[in-house]
Amino acid sequence: MVFVLLRKVFVFNGVLVIKSKNTQRHFLQSNNKGLAKSGR
Repeated sequence: MVFVLLRKVFVFNGVLVIKSKNTQRHFLQSNNKGLAKSGR
């Protein structure tokens, strides 16, 4: 039972990390686009 709970928490944390990485990448891409536009 404890192992199942731990595995659920671990999977949940992994999903959160993946989501945060994706949002960071998207934010950086949009930032780069904005900088390129302002640079011109």
